[in-house]
Amino acid sequence: MTLSSDDLNNDPVVFYDIIGFENYFKAFFTIFQVITLEGWSQLMYNYIDNGLPAVSIIFFCTLVIFGAFFALNLVLAVITDSFYVQQRELKEEKLREEEYDKSRQKDKQENEERLELEETHKDLILKVDKDSNDSI
Repeated sequence: MTLSSDDLNNDPVVFYDIIGFENYFKAFFTIFQVITLEGWSQLMYNYIDNGLPAVSIIFFCTLVIFGAFFALNLVLAVITDSFYVQQRELKEEKLREEEYDKSRQKDKQENEERLELEETHKDLILKVDKDSNDSI
């Protein structure tokens, strides 16, 4: 009892609409299905039934071990790391903006104090000049 003897080679239910490795897209999608652990055992059993059982078992088990448990976790680690780097950059940018705002506020306050001192100085000079003119 095999898929070919039961005339199930072209049955989409048996193959989940993914026949296998006929072209690059189907091959990529089949490998993606296996490394995401969705229905990989059924695919392996289908390839075992079609001929070469040892090769099918070795191929699919190796793909699951390296693909699902190693490569997929590696990809997730890279994505997580990129997310944390992006968060850190946003925090640093926010801190720089806050420091810039604080320095601008400090400069504005110093400028206002300087203007007040200049006004006070002008008033004193005018007062002294007026007093000196009055005394002459």
